[in-house]
Amino acid sequence: MKQLIKIVRRELLIILKRPVYILASAGVLIVNAVFYITFMKDGLPHDLPIGLVDEDQSSTSRTFARELDGTQLGKVVYYDDIHLAREHMETGRITSFIVIPEGFNADIQAFRQPHISYYVNSLYFVGGALAYKDILTMVNLTNGAVQRQVLRLKGVNEREIMGRIQPIVLDGHQIGNPAVNYGV
Repeated sequence: MKQLIKIVRRELLIILKRPVYILASAGVLIVNAVFYITFMKDGLPHDLPIGLVDEDQSSTSRTFARELDGTQLGKVVYYDDIHLAREHMETGRITSFIVIPEGFNADIQAFRQPHISYYVNSLYFVGGALAYKDILTMVNLTNGAVQRQVLRLKGVNEREIMGRIQPIVLDGHQIGNPAVNYGV
């Protein structure tokens, strides 16, 4: 025990003789804490710019774009050119972009599987992950809306439709950070 006390005393003397050690150990921690608390005070980012290249220009693709723009996380920025959208994503002006191909609505109407391409910049971890979540949610909701419409036309009642579209309902509860606030 005496040896431990000697070591602690020696280290404290070294720290007191050189104030840079106090600054490095306590000052940097305080500066980081203040920075992150003020930087993330609003919780999750919102209105992340998500690019959309709509090559179909159909009512279905416009509805998809409107619903994506209506989410809290995303704000749609329209592009006519894939190359410009990619350039803006690479330079950080948008977090991701989606390409709705020509014939998207026609493929849905003919019961073919249309393919939507999306590109996410994961270098910005929080923004990329949230944009990915937003895009995936909208694709799944659009898929459910199409299935619902088809089943309605076939005469299936609403209760059975919901059982087919979403057979398992998820009831999630955030435990650690219920406000989803990074400041907390």
